[in-house]
Amino acid sequence: MNHVVTRVRYTSLSALALLAGMPALGCNALDEPAPEGGRRLVPTDERPRVQADSPPPPLSGGTLLVTKSGSRALIADEARDRLSVVDLDTNSWLAEVKFELGSEPGRLVEGADGSIHVVLRRSGAVATVSPKDWSIVRQSAVCTAPRGLAYDPVGDQLYVACVSGRLVTLSSSGEVTRSVQLPNDLRDVVVERGNVWVSRFRSAEVLRLDAQGGIAERLSPPKLARSRIAADGFTQTQALFEPTVGWRLQANPGGGVVLVHQRATTEEISLAAAPNGGTAYGSVGGSCTGIQRASVTTFDTGGQVKSGPDVPLSLPVDVAVRSDGRALVVGAGRADFGAPVSTFAQSGSGGFSAPVPVSDSSAPVISTVDVASPGECNFDEPVFVGADVSGPEQYMVSVALHPSRSDRYLVQTREPAQLLIVSSSLAPTAIPLGGESVADTGFDLFHRNAEAGLSCASCHPDGTDDGHVWNFEGQGLRRTQPLDVGLEGTAPFHWDGSLPDVSDLMGEVFVNRMGGVHQSSERLSTLTDWLFDLRAPAAELPGDDAMVFRGRRLFESLEVGCADCHRGQSFTDNNSYDVGTGKPGEKFQVPSLVGIGTRSRLIHNGCVGSLRERFELECAGGDRHGKISQLEPVQVGDLIAYLETL
Repeated sequence: MNHVVTRVRYTSLSALALLAGMPALGCNALDEPAPEGGRRLVPTDERPRVQADSPPPPLSGGTLLVTKSGSRALIADEARDRLSVVDLDTNSWLAEVKFELGSEPGRLVEGADGSIHVVLRRSGAVATVSPKDWSIVRQSAVCTAPRGLAYDPVGDQLYVACVSGRLVTLSSSGEVTRSVQLPNDLRDVVVERGNVWVSRFRSAEVLRLDAQGGIAERLSPPKLARSRIAADGFTQTQALFEPTVGWRLQANPGGGVVLVHQRATTEEISLAAAPNGGTAYGSVGGSCTGIQRASVTTFDTGGQVKSGPDVPLSLPVDVAVRSDGRALVVGAGRADFGAPVSTFAQSGSGGFSAPVPVSDSSAPVISTVDVASPGECNFDEPVFVGADVSGPEQYMVSVALHPSRSDRYLVQTREPAQLLIVSSSLAPTAIPLGGESVADTGFDLFHRNAEAGLSCASCHPDGTDDGHVWNFEGQGLRRTQPLDVGLEGTAPFHWDGSLPDVSDLMGEVFVNRMGGVHQSSERLSTLTDWLFDLRAPAAELPGDDAMVFRGRRLFESLEVGCADCHRGQSFTDNNSYDVGTGKPGEKFQVPSLVGIGTRSRLIHNGCVGSLRERFELECAGGDRHGKISQLEPVQVGDLIAYLETL
C-alpha cells in the first residue's frame, strides 16, 4: 500500500499550538500549516553513525556468477576487493581470492578451461583466476576504466567494454588482439549466438556490432507515456518518460538481449510545497508513481525493440533471465526499516488527528516479471521483500538463477556479505562470506530509498550523473550534475549555487523533494566524507600527446580564457557567472570539468550533446563563454583532446 503524505519545509514555530496535544514526534521544527489538508511531520534520524575505515565505492551490481558445471558460485566483492567461492553442492564457503586494495572487482565470466576472469574496475585490468587452487594467474591491462566483460567461445577470447568507449579483445593468454573505439560510456558487453552487443550506461543505448567491431545497429528503449502522481499526492497524469541509466545487459535465452534500466520523466516538475500530500519527486512509499521508474527492454537482431514491464524497484542493478522468458530484477535501493519515519497528520474541523506512520514495509527487493509483457508496474507480481533478510545495512546487489532448482535463485548481499539461496516458498538460506564490515552511514544514505521510490544514486548512479535533463517549474531545464568530480571545496552546490553545503543539499533534495527524514549532524558529516571521496574513472592516456599539449596551452591562455573560471583541482572557481547560456543576466555556478570526456548533454540545460558541439552551438554561449570564435578547427580539436584527459 502506498501512503500519501505532505511535504512541507519546517521554518516556523507557529504550529506548536496546533500540535500541542499530539504525541511526541521527534520533529526538528514545524512549519506553518496550510489551511486544509494533512501534514507530513519529519523526524530527525539520531541513530549513531557508522564510518568505514575506507569509504566503500558506489554500488554497481552484476557481480555474481554460477559456473557452467553448476557446482560453484563466484561472488565479486568490490567493497572488500575480493572474489568469494561458494560450493553449491554443500551450500558452504569454499575459498577467497584477494586483489590489491582499491581494485574494485566487478563483472566476471568463465572461460572454456574453467578459468574465471574478473574486471578490476579501478586497476584497469582483467584478472584471471585458476579454479584448481583459486590463485591469480595473471592480470591483463586493458584500459583505465574497464566495466563490461564477456567470453566468446567461438574465438576463445574476451571482450572488455571501457568507460572511454574502447572495446578491447583479449586472447585466451591475456594478450590484446584488437581495440576499437566506440561511443563513450560503455557499460556491458554480451556475446549471444554469434552477435556482440554493447550497452552505454547513462543513455541506456544498446549497440550491436559487426565482425570488424563496427556498429551494425544502434538501438534504444522507447520513450513511453506513464502515470505520474503530482506533488499534491492525488492528481494522476500521463507523463512522458525517456530511457536513462542502463544498469545491466544480459543475454535473452529466447534470442537477443535484455536491458534493465531506468526511465525518467520529461514533464515539468513542481517544487512548490504541496498542501495536500505527496512530494515533488514521488509519493512516499511508492516506486512507480514519481519522476523515475525501473524498466525492462528486450532487443533482437534486425532492430526489434520491445518494451517490457516497469518494475516496482529502486536502483535496478541486476537481472537474471529464465528460459521461460521471465526475469528476476534486483533493486538495491530498498527502504531503511530501522530509520525513524515521517508521520502524517490530517487536519479537519476538530483540529489535527493523531499521526500515523507513512513507511511501507512491503517495499520489494526482487521482482519477477515477464520481459515480453509491456505495462506499468504490477504490484501483484511475486516479490522478495526486504523484511525477509536482516542486517544493519543490507543491500541486494546481484542475482543469478540456481543451477539445479528452477524455483530458486541466488542473491548476493553486501553487508553482511552473504550468498542467499531464495525460494518463493521457503525462508532464504544464508551462506556467510565473512570479511570485515564495510558498513558506512554515508554510503547508506546515498543508496537508500528515501521513501519517494528513488535514492540519491537513482540520479547519481556510480556516484556520477544519469545524463538526464529535468524540467523544473520556475527554473527551466537542468541537467543532473556529476558528484565524482572532487566535491570538497566546490561549494555552494546546484546550478544556481543556492545550497551552501551538504546539509542544505540534503534538506532541500533528500527531505523536501524525495520524502526522506532529516539527519543528525554526525550522520551528515559521514555522508559528506563519503561524497567528498568520490572520484571519476581515470581518463584514457592521450592518443596524441602533441594535441593534448597544444590543447592545454589554449585552455590556460589569456586569449581563450577557459582557466579564468575552470581552475584548480576540480576545474572550478566556485563562483557563478552569466556566460550567455541562459536568460539575460542569469548566472550559473561554474561546473567542474573532471570527467567531462565521458559526459553527455553539456551546459546547464543539456543543449549540447558533445564536446565538439560545445564549440559550435549558439546555446553554449559563444564568446561570452570563453573566447572561441577565433579558434581554427584544428585548435578546437586540440582543446577537445585536452578536455578528454581531465
